[in-house]
Amino acid sequence: MKEKWNNSLKNRRIEMRDEIPANMCDNAENYFVREFRLFFALLRVFGIEMPDHSFLNKQTLKAKEKELIWSFNASPAYVFIVIFYLVTMNSILWIIILPRGSKEITNTFLTLLKILSYILIIKKRRTIVRIIDKFNKLRNALGPQYNFRLEKRIYTVYFLFVLILFAVWSIMFSLTASRRQEFSKVFFREIKFPPQLCTFCAVVLLMSDCLFHFIIRLSFSVFVIYYSLICRVIRLLFGCLIDRFHRQIWIKEHRSLLVSYGEITKSIRNIDREFSFAIFAIIIVNMVELFWGGYRLAFRSRRNTKYVIALICSASCYLTFQLLIMISACMTNEMAEKVKNTLLCMKYRFSRDLRETKFKEVSTKENNLTLWKMYFLDRSLLITSFGTVLTYGILIGTLGDES
Repeated sequence: MKEKWNNSLKNRRIEMRDEIPANMCDNAENYFVREFRLFFALLRVFGIEMPDHSFLNKQTLKAKEKELIWSFNASPAYVFIVIFYLVTMNSILWIIILPRGSKEITNTFLTLLKILSYILIIKKRRTIVRIIDKFNKLRNALGPQYNFRLEKRIYTVYFLFVLILFAVWSIMFSLTASRRQEFSKVFFREIKFPPQLCTFCAVVLLMSDCLFHFIIRLSFSVFVIYYSLICRVIRLLFGCLIDRFHRQIWIKEHRSLLVSYGEITKSIRNIDREFSFAIFAIIIVNMVELFWGGYRLAFRSRRNTKYVIALICSASCYLTFQLLIMISACMTNEMAEKVKNTLLCMKYRFSRDLRETKFKEVSTKENNLTLWKMYFLDRSLLITSFGTVLTYGILIGTLGDES
């Protein structure tokens, strides 16, 4: 009798978990924040808020503050604004110093585009928190037993790789920046600045340029890791759904499976609506950086070893950003299509009422990750993007040689 009671209680818990997947475990600790606390701390450092843990007691909050000791409470927004302002002024200054320099015009365009991308990421900081909380509830509701240890190691190694690339780039940049510094000093002397102030202004502009690249590359890398992580979670949840589709399921479970599928696809649409423009801007930055770096490596006549190493480090960094974003989104779109086809094949296993209501509601909507609602992210777009960079590089390089 006792065993029968325990089994019935266990089945009831499973039913409850299946029926309300989006509302379960509201008071549970956020699994993803705990497992990837380093990256969420870095998001906070770059001005993106951490999830609200107001439901936790004071002792738990104090323990978390000790764990996240490297993150700080004060937002660095004012420091970033000053750096972005100085870098923008520096870019405009170089257009004035060298009015015919295509490099200076391109650098100014890239600077403004990077600032725009960073602002787009910062504006979505609450959405970042909300999506993580949503996926935490879905994970607890569906209950996929999966350990993110491998992903955590991969993302940590990747972040360290970006840091190493930036460190090498910074050293090479500082060694090759003396010419730019001298040009800046000459410009300030021409507008009647005192000699000491000329040197000070040139050094400040150089340091702000280096800090700007540090902020942009590391914030891009953390956001790319976040985007890749949520794509991985979506694929994991879809995989759990497919496993349950292939199992023998009770009629009463049909609705809960459709509800779970609807919640996951709704999350995909929310991600695409909130992040598609930011991802589009980051992809444009990556492609322009790859094009400009490759063009200078291939066609610039005067270059030394330090300059080449700096270009290779910069191009490698932006190449990894582009690959991680596009491959993650492509795999997620393919998984979403696979689950949708599986669901359509199961159509007549559902009752007529479900087919006419919930099934029709969740199966007729498009659930894809795109670039600003214009380009569907798939493998062909990944190849096309690199083909475009190569084609324009050859075209502009050929026109430059002829002129």
